[in-house]
Amino acid sequence: MTLSLIDTHAHLDSPLHRLDPRAKIGACFLALLAVASAPRGAIAGYWAYYAILGVLLLLSRVPLRYFASRCLLASPFVVMAAALPLLAAPGPASLPVSASLLLRAFAAVLLLALLTATCRFHHLLWGLRRLRAPEVLTTVTGLMVRYIDLLVEEWQRAERARESRLCGPPRSGTVRLHARQVALVFLRSWERADRVYAAMLARGFSGEMPLWGRRVFRGTDAFYVAAVAGAFATVRWTQGL
Repeated sequence: MTLSLIDTHAHLDSPLHRLDPRAKIGACFLALLAVASAPRGAIAGYWAYYAILGVLLLLSRVPLRYFASRCLLASPFVVMAAALPLLAAPGPASLPVSASLLLRAFAAVLLLALLTATCRFHHLLWGLRRLRAPEVLTTVTGLMVRYIDLLVEEWQRAERARESRLCGPPRSGTVRLHARQVALVFLRSWERADRVYAAMLARGFSGEMPLWGRRVFRGTDAFYVAAVAGAFATVRWTQGL
């Protein structure tokens, strides 16, 4: 269930979906580096950043409402962070700083949303491993996402068991009842996770999920990285130091 929510649009066929995961990760990282290093309070070049992002979003063929929903989810945190300069030093001088923080954060959200929308989750982990990311980090992340489904399923089982033994909502001892339910879910999920991991080891699990098909870094992948990095670097260079 969790992977199906993460990979909602990863099944689409677009020029970006067909790229190597390493190319998409590298291009996203370099673009984030350019946006994050923009001078504080400089908002003149952000229209160019968003123009490049608009082209990439159209090439991905992912519905724009998906990216709008991701920006909406991040908006409370982004707005609070952008409001801090205004609260610390009220005045016209703080407006460009807050605006640059706002534009920078939403650009980063769109870049990360584009990456996750055009690449399956296990392909991202594979690409991170090939780019020499810590193996412990990628393994723990992969297992964590997969075990979320296990926790949700155990909680639903406990909910059904509780509702079958009660006629309506509990009238007293609600806190104690839910505390016991949390403890029960913890113990059940722990035991089941041990069984799942033992089954994975019995089937040859070595810390890396198998990826069907052989991937070769092609010329189009290198061109994508160079084009995205070059475009963002050009905009960043025009902003100055």
